[in-house]
Amino acid sequence: MPWEQRAAQVSDEQPLGCRPSRHSKRLPLRHGFGWTSGALLALALGLAERTVAHQLLIVLAAFIAIGLDLAVAFLVRRGLCQGVAVAVITMLALAAVAGFVAARSAALAQQAAELVSQAPKYLQQLNDTAPYWAGSTTSPTWWTSSTPKPLAVPR
Repeated sequence: MPWEQRAAQVSDEQPLGCRPSRHSKRLPLRHGFGWTSGALLALALGLAERTVAHQLLIVLAAFIAIGLDLAVAFLVRRGLCQGVAVAVITMLALAAVAGFVAARSAALAQQAAELVSQAPKYLQQLNDTAPYWAGSTTSPTWWTSSTPKPLAVPR
C-alpha cells in the first residue's frame, strides 16, 4: 500500500492508522517468526539441559506432578475447592518427606557416631598401608621398583 493511502487512514480516533485485516500479507511472516522463535528457544533449553541428571530430575518431577494432580482431582471431585485440595495434598506430601527423613535420621546418626569412634583406627590403617601418602618422605618400595613381583601360586 503506498504511503499516501496509509496516511489517509490516520485520524483523530486512530492516530496510528487502521488495523491491518486478518488476512494481511504481514501475518504469515509474524506467525513464522513466532514459531521459529519458539522452536529456537525450545532447542536452546533442550541443549542447556542435556545432562542425564537433569533429564532424570525432570522425568521424576513430571511423575510426581502427575501423581499429585490425580490426588488433587480426586479431592476436587469430592467437593473441595481446588486451592484447598492443592494445600491438603502439598501438606501430605511434605509430611511424607519429613517422615522419611525422620525415619532415616536415626540410622544416619548411628552410622556417623560409629564413623567418628572408628576414625583413629581407620587413620592408623591408612598410615600402616600407605606411608608415602600419610606424610612420609620415603616412597614405598612398590612405588619405585621397576620390576613387578611374581605372584605366589598356592600349591
